[in-house]
Amino acid sequence: MRNPSVLIVAAALALAIGCTTKADRGATASAADLASAFDVPAGVQLRVRLTSSLSSGTAQVGDPWSGTLAGAVMVGNHEILPAGSTVRGAVTGAHPAGLGTRAMLDLTIQDVLVEGAPRPLTAGTDAILADLPPADTPTAGERVATGPAPERRPVAAPKGTEVDLGVGNALVFTVKEHTPSR
Repeated sequence: MRNPSVLIVAAALALAIGCTTKADRGATASAADLASAFDVPAGVQLRVRLTSSLSSGTAQVGDPWSGTLAGAVMVGNHEILPAGSTVRGAVTGAHPAGLGTRAMLDLTIQDVLVEGAPRPLTAGTDAILADLPPADTPTAGERVATGPAPERRPVAAPKGTEVDLGVGNALVFTVKEHTPSR
């Protein structure tokens, strides 16, 4: 039988010099451990693949959308958000196509689910704009001559195209401000 005082001294010595855990020795920690251990600094980019469809023709500010991280989010050599994590967000701006106008969608990330636990995260994209009408298309205020008739009529600009984002579309979001992911 060992002397209890030797065990107490050994335990005190271990606490004094510091013990390591599997994570400290280079073992892979769980995604939840990593996400709770690191912050997400401003400027980090997240590549998200949509799992819901969005259209500027129907979207309203506040509408939810969802996706998954297309790749792990790394800070240094540390994975802070694993690939495949569910991303949830909202529409923060929407403008349908109109005559002579460009359609627009603006999206933000609200949180990322890591092992089922939501991690608040604020990241956004630049506004997503529809293509412009072709350059040879008359714009509002231009007139088009229609043969020898002296009468000229204004031709309205064509309705622009909508921003349509389908399931599987990939978007890049940038973290706007340092976000603790705890």
